[in-house]
Amino acid sequence: MAIKLASWNVGRRLSSEKHAGNVIEGLKRLDADVVVLPESYSKSSIPTDKASEAMIALGYQRRTLEYQDALPHPSERQYMTVLSRIAGTAVEATMLKTRRAFALSLVDPESKQETRGIGAHYDDRTEALRIGMAEATIALDPDFVIGDINSAEGPNNISRLVAGARHIPHPRARSLGGRLHDMQQGGARRVLGSELQAVGNGELTKSLVAGRVGVAALDALYVNPARLDVADYAVHTAIRASDHWPISASIQPVQS
Repeated sequence: MAIKLASWNVGRRLSSEKHAGNVIEGLKRLDADVVVLPESYSKSSIPTDKASEAMIALGYQRRTLEYQDALPHPSERQYMTVLSRIAGTAVEATMLKTRRAFALSLVDPESKQETRGIGAHYDDRTEALRIGMAEATIALDPDFVIGDINSAEGPNNISRLVAGARHIPHPRARSLGGRLHDMQQGGARRVLGSELQAVGNGELTKSLVAGRVGVAALDALYVNPARLDVADYAVHTAIRASDHWPISASIQPVQS
C-alpha cells in the first residue's frame, strides 16, 4: 500500500481565524496520509478551536513540537505539527544538532512493513546551520526526509527577491535578503543528496511563492531509493493559503 506524504509551511496560519479555514481546505484537497506542517503556529498564537476540530474531523491524529533552537532565534518560539491518519504511527522528537525535528515511524497497514523518516524545518539563518542539520539527518539513516529545508539549488528567482528586500524598511524584512542569498548556496541539499535521492528537480519543484510566482525549491522530499519507490510527486500551485505551496508524493517499500 502506498502512503501519501505531504509537507506545507503554513506560516502560522493555523492560529488565525481569518486564514485557518483556507489551510483546512488545502488539507482536504491534499488528501495526504501524513502531513508535516512547519511553522504551524507560534507561542502566542495557538491553533483556533475550529482548526483543531477540523483536523480531527479529517481523520488526523496530531503531534506538535517546539523547535527549541540551540542558538536562540530572533523570532518568537515556533512550533511544527505532524498530522497522520495511518494507524500506529510513532512520532518522536529528535535533535538535528541545533534544532528539533520529527522522527516518524510509519507502518504499512497491509504489509506491516515499517518506514522511518524525518519531518524537518531547517534553520533559515545560515547555510552552516542547515548543513549541520543535514549531516545530523543523514546520521540517522532515514528512509525519507520531508519538510522545508531552506536550501535551494538549481534554477530560482532568489536574486530578484534579494534585490527587492534591500529596499524594505523593516530590519527583519531586510535581513530576508541576506538569508535568501545564503539559501542559494545549496549546501544542505548537497549533503542530503550525498546519501539520499531528491524527488523532483528544477523548475517544477519551486514551492516558495512571491505573489503567484514560484521562486525557489525550499521544500523537499528525499528518499533512499534502495528502500522506497516514489510516485506522483507534485507541487500544489492551486493551494495558496501561505507563502509556500504544499508538496506531496506517494511512497511504498521497494518490493524484493
